[in-house]
Amino acid sequence: MRIAVTDACIFIDLIDLNLLDELCCLPMVIYTTIDVLHELNSEQQKLIPFTI
Repeated sequence: MRIAVTDACIFIDLIDLNLLDELCCLPMVIYTTIDVLHELNSEQQKLIPFTI
């Protein structure tokens, strides 16, 4: 399955709820844009295990 994250709030909420690791364990490919990543602060960006 493939999903696209088009809003930084999704990542922010997952980080705040400590659910980002669970998202990464799901059998899917996650796509986002560089603009979404730029909306995250530097600490949040470090937690995102995706490559651009």
